[in-house]
Amino acid sequence: LGEKFTEVSTQSTGATKIAGIRNRPNVHFKKFSVSQNGEYLAFEGQEGLVAMFSAKDKQLVKCINHKTKVNCSTFLSDNVFLTGGRGGFCSLWDIRTWKTISDFQDDGALHVTSVGHSERHAAIGSDVGIVNIYNKDDLYKTIIESSSDSQESFRRLYNILC
Repeated sequence: LGEKFTEVSTQSTGATKIAGIRNRPNVHFKKFSVSQNGEYLAFEGQEGLVAMFSAKDKQLVKCINHKTKVNCSTFLSDNVFLTGGRGGFCSLWDIRTWKTISDFQDDGALHVTSVGHSERHAAIGSDVGIVNIYNKDDLYKTIIESSSDSQESFRRLYNILC
């Protein structure tokens, strides 16, 4: 049987139990992100699978496959989704078309462990204590426009360890 969820409404201060998703054995529901417009829920699965659900009706919309195991993900905008994983591999996805905008390797990362963003920048952290900060506009370039599979970071921070 699938896992169960509880949806909590801050407006009505109520909670609703939601049944889990069946027939998705390789999707766990421990790590997820919500799109900025609240339209999608992205659950990180095993072996590179990310399951996108509609936040409105809780139905599976699409599964996307990252090159490696996904360690972290975030929505950079309503239409752009960033995944990061083993080997420093990162992917940007256009969720309107469900296609990859760009695949790149985070410079200096053995494994991407966290991602975050602001209005103009995206930060990608790794298990070796390096955090690379990128301009979002530079990340949105397609792989065809880029001369290599790695992006140039705007700034690099070292020795950021917990």
